[in-house]
Amino acid sequence: MIRLLLIFFSVSAFITQANAQETLTWPVGRDGIPIYTMPEVVITSKAPKKSEKARFEQKMKKFNKVRMNVIVALPYANEAAQNLREIHTTLAKMSDPAAINDYNKQKEKSLFGEYEDDLRTMTTSQGKILIKLIDRQSGFNTYSIIKDLKSGASAVLWQAVARVFGFNLKTEYDPEEDAMIEAIVRSIETGTNLTYYDFVTITNGAYQ
Repeated sequence: MIRLLLIFFSVSAFITQANAQETLTWPVGRDGIPIYTMPEVVITSKAPKKSEKARFEQKMKKFNKVRMNVIVALPYANEAAQNLREIHTTLAKMSDPAAINDYNKQKEKSLFGEYEDDLRTMTTSQGKILIKLIDRQSGFNTYSIIKDLKSGASAVLWQAVARVFGFNLKTEYDPEEDAMIEAIVRSIETGTNLTYYDFVTITNGAYQ
């Protein structure tokens, strides 16, 4: 009986000492509380419904299409704005109506020959974005540019033709209404690669 008690107490003492040693191996904070690192727990969101996934993919597809159209149209809008500034600078130095008329005709012929083929290959969507971007980059809508450099009658005529093909030369750029185009243009100007996920983030999910 005494031998059994001695064995019991010896085993108990050994277990207690082992536990104490294991406890002492844990880091202890300044407050005396042991610090224990929990294993990593991965939390995943609930899988989206098929309809939500389809809607997201559709909006992402639309964004990518608009982005491609902006990439195509923006260089022409930049060149149009630059040409317009040069024309205004030159015309400001001229006073003879006949010379001004000759200059406008010469410039029109030159620009038409330079850009005609490229502009004819643009899609309707690219053309509509180009009209907006010309206003953004130059500060003048296409209708007012034609009216200023040619005549009011020419502007009315070209507006009527444009309407037949679904365009509006009087369209003005609105960075709020055209938030997607604005974000894409800014990303191009700053040399960043804007994705649809980035666009959703900067607009606080308004277009998600």
